[in-house]
Amino acid sequence: MSAVQDMVDHGDREIADLQAKLTDLADRRNVAQDELSTIAQAREARAKALSEARSQVEQAQASHTEAHSYAKLRHGKAGEKRAIKDASGAKDILDKANDALRQVEHEQAEASQADDLREQELHELLHKLEIEKEAHLAEIEAMTKGLDKARSELGQEKHAQFMQAYQEKESQLNDLLDQVIAAKVGLLQLHETAVQDLKDWPDLQRDVQRLRQPDNATIRLIEASLHFVDTFLADARDVEQQPPLKSVRMWNGTNVGVWSKLFIPDSELSMYLSNPHASVVALRQRRESLMQLFDEYIAYLNGDE
Repeated sequence: MSAVQDMVDHGDREIADLQAKLTDLADRRNVAQDELSTIAQAREARAKALSEARSQVEQAQASHTEAHSYAKLRHGKAGEKRAIKDASGAKDILDKANDALRQVEHEQAEASQADDLREQELHELLHKLEIEKEAHLAEIEAMTKGLDKARSELGQEKHAQFMQAYQEKESQLNDLLDQVIAAKVGLLQLHETAVQDLKDWPDLQRDVQRLRQPDNATIRLIEASLHFVDTFLADARDVEQQPPLKSVRMWNGTNVGVWSKLFIPDSELSMYLSNPHASVVALRQRRESLMQLFDEYIAYLNGDE
């Protein structure tokens, strides 16, 4: 493993660790925010309880005032004892309401003091978590920039290694092809020599001639036609019919497709056979058009502009 690869792997591990720390920070932040929400809900509940306690005191105070006033009116009159008893009961209810209010206020004060302290701690914790988060993000950003450079260097290194290996294999292939060509040339020369040496023995000469397929214009065209038909049967249904290529686009932007270039009309071929001098220019232009289509499509598949 190369030093650059080690650097990239180490950087990836460091970034993964930092991202794990960010995840942990986010979890701690969520816990703190949940606790703040719980404190706020508890404070709201205590405020509601305090409001209810005060409301009960107000109601008890109103009832006591009414009962006390009525007792004064009944002083020395019938129903005085009952009125005094009612006033006493109202006073007891008011005292209990005040006691309950003081208890709620005491509990409220203690809880509020504890909540205020805890809220301050949580806000300080959230502030520290935010600072730590920003520090980790800055580390990741800085490390990512370094990693981008290292990855670029690693890509160049791998590319150089591949190109070297490819060129070595290509050189080996060329050496083998040289050997194959040399062997084919030797085989052809041996065959030609044998045919020449056996001219006085026609039957034996023909037997040697059969070892190699005859080669002439007719055979080459038949073979080319067979190759076209075989290729057409195998691949025609999978042809990308309208790739975005300049060579298959008309002046008005219409894409006429690759088949418009691949099929050669019979009339064009027949004219070449009957008057090759008149149509050779057209066929050469067709070949140039096909070559342009080929080059453009290869560039398109390779993602070249």
